[in-house]
Amino acid sequence: MLKLWLVRDRIDREKNISPMGMTVTRNLCIDRLRRLKTHPHESLTGHDAPDGQRSAQAMMEDHENAEWMRGAVRNLPDKYRAVLRMRQVEHLEMGEIARIIGATEGVVRTILSRARKQMMEQLKVRRD
Repeated sequence: MLKLWLVRDRIDREKNISPMGMTVTRNLCIDRLRRLKTHPHESLTGHDAPDGQRSAQAMMEDHENAEWMRGAVRNLPDKYRAVLRMRQVEHLEMGEIARIIGATEGVVRTILSRARKQMMEQLKVRRD
């Protein structure tokens, strides 16, 4: 709603605003999901709230989750960690990663899959 309010003077009042609202909402959701891919420790709830408005418990949980994630990544084998970083943080293409590590794209996909699987296994253990 805030996005629409900010551009209200440019909106044609004759047209139906509902499709534009749906488009803005969809794009904001896509942006949020992309941000979560690059910063997986951020939560969907409370992320945009100013620090003064977030509870101390929520901030502590976010900090603990980020620390856990860093530790889980550190526990990965070096090659897994490197490939995961190139893909998730640096957003490199599979072919470029393959060239850097001197492997095929298939090998890169396998390494990435195994790294993600290992991270998921660590997450399951943490939740139990």
